[in-house]
Amino acid sequence: MKLTKKIFTAPLLGLTVIASAPFIAATTATANAETSTGTLHIITKVINTYAGTMKPSDFNVIIKSSGIAVSLSPVPGMGGNGYQLALAPGKYSLSQLATPGYRGVWSGNINTVGQVTIIANTDVVVTRTDYDMYSTMPKAVTTIPAVTPPVPVDTPTDPASQPDGTVSGGTLPATATPWGNNLVIGGSIFLLGAVGFVSRRRLLARQK
Repeated sequence: MKLTKKIFTAPLLGLTVIASAPFIAATTATANAETSTGTLHIITKVINTYAGTMKPSDFNVIIKSSGIAVSLSPVPGMGGNGYQLALAPGKYSLSQLATPGYRGVWSGNINTVGQVTIIANTDVVVTRTDYDMYSTMPKAVTTIPAVTPPVPVDTPTDPASQPDGTVSGGTLPATATPWGNNLVIGGSIFLLGAVGFVSRRRLLARQK
């Protein structure tokens, strides 16, 4: 194999360096590999609608490649520009550690199963929004007071139980009827007429 040599000189230092082409190519490849990463931005937002108290830093995101967690994973949640880390090009899956009382959704450059694709020298931004759930709110307990039925009070009907010997609350029975009243009145008129007739005959007899 023929090696191509390249001479580097440094006149001021009095140095002369001879390097082969394969060494230069390997050095260049190493330098390119160091810069061929992409940047993943993970933004965490928390919506506390039902008096929740969690904040972005209370959540953690797991980052895996081929089912294996990458270094630094899990990473803490962060607002603003999010948590940033450099990753080699490829596919990664993101998930969040479960937090009681909250549910979350992904948005941005991420698919429905939480997978992102990192491209060299490219920024990939994803957002995790966590919402507090209504079921975590303390429920008001309504207490219905017990209803006690009234105790019936018996009204005494015995005349002896009354101080003056009378019956309180009594009602006279309705024994009179219109026909009975007419009969009594008619009888009274008849008796008066009979008495008058007899008296008149006696008076006439005396006059004779």
